[in-house]
Amino acid sequence: MMKRPLNVAGELLGLLALIVLVIALALNFGGLRKGTKPSSQAFQSPIESPTRSSKPTPVTPPPTVPSKPSPPTEPTVITPSPPPSPTPTPPDTPTIEPTPQATVTLPLSNTPTALPTPPGPLPPGLKIAYGQTDGTRGTTTIWLVSATNPESRRSLVTVMHKAGYSIQGAVSPDKSRIAYFLIPPGSSEKAARTIGGELWVMNSDGTDLHRVADQVGYLVTWSRDSKALVFGRLIALENPNDPQIPLRTEIYRVTTDGAEQKILLADDTAYGIQPLGWSTDGQQFYYARITLQGQWEIWGVDALSGLAQFQTSVPAQYLVQSASLSPDGADILFAVLEKHQYALFMLSVDGRKQRIIVSGATGDQPINRYAAIWSPDGQSILTHIPPQAGQPGRLERINLSSGERRTIPTDSIGGDE
Repeated sequence: MMKRPLNVAGELLGLLALIVLVIALALNFGGLRKGTKPSSQAFQSPIESPTRSSKPTPVTPPPTVPSKPSPPTEPTVITPSPPPSPTPTPPDTPTIEPTPQATVTLPLSNTPTALPTPPGPLPPGLKIAYGQTDGTRGTTTIWLVSATNPESRRSLVTVMHKAGYSIQGAVSPDKSRIAYFLIPPGSSEKAARTIGGELWVMNSDGTDLHRVADQVGYLVTWSRDSKALVFGRLIALENPNDPQIPLRTEIYRVTTDGAEQKILLADDTAYGIQPLGWSTDGQQFYYARITLQGQWEIWGVDALSGLAQFQTSVPAQYLVQSASLSPDGADILFAVLEKHQYALFMLSVDGRKQRIIVSGATGDQPINRYAAIWSPDGQSILTHIPPQAGQPGRLERINLSSGERRTIPTDSIGGDE
């Protein structure tokens, strides 16, 4: 059995999962991994190369459905060839082009993929949602457990999916609904990698379970008003304009009843797209566009008009490892590499403010990198401070206004002991 709270992404965030749950004070769950082979629907992680001279890796959302390695006879999806490594340059004057605002209605299959569990009392007080996966059988049970009493829990539904895979999920901002994404049972490896899966929604007590979209590649986020979800697809291009970019990224907004799907973004010229999240007013969806030169550009697309607007660029000296939008949609926290040292760098969406939060870590192992998450109010971050000579790694809460740093008591992390 595998059991892990979901929605904790990145190589080191698993280390922070339990702390995240205490800080977030909200229902939250995300996918489990078992293999990371990229494809048109199973995405690669952000740029991870430790040196500027290395060629940029396509940056797309973290894998949401871990996939088993394909047998040699299975066809594989073409992945971009590594580009040359010229010195990153500032972007040209951006053009503003509307994204076609087509409303898409896809037929939904009737194959059941979940078995609701008998109703009963929910755990009292603050609750945590998590998935417990049996990869061999191809089932995941979604549970609610009390944040203060682990013995008090209730299963909501048992989800059936392709064996060897798991699910990815997220709880709505108002805590009223849970969404999850799966690869249906019986799907071939080719279908899992190219057609994608299904997006389902239910109430947070397990009732009103229904499918809202098919052909889904990954689950991005909820809208701020909890009335819609954002999901993405990668589409293989038959005749790409650039052989180094054989895939088109598409991002959709779908209402929770599945009645309306609207495309927010379609891009077949970026080397990678990293969705970030919504503005405070819910009108702009922000994303990072990665160029062939490895430059990270921040863009926003208007949810109503479809106009995409360039916002700012990450300074060229930083090699980005990961990015996270603040709860208020105003700032982006980056884990970066600069001159062989890791750092946490914060940049406002409009590009007017930037600062280094903490820096100085070195090494070629994941444990030597910084990893951080936002507090729900956006006033502080919880970060993993990598180990240094003679000292173990640790967790710190950093107040972004005062700069005050407080160590969170834990067992030793990656020290010499």
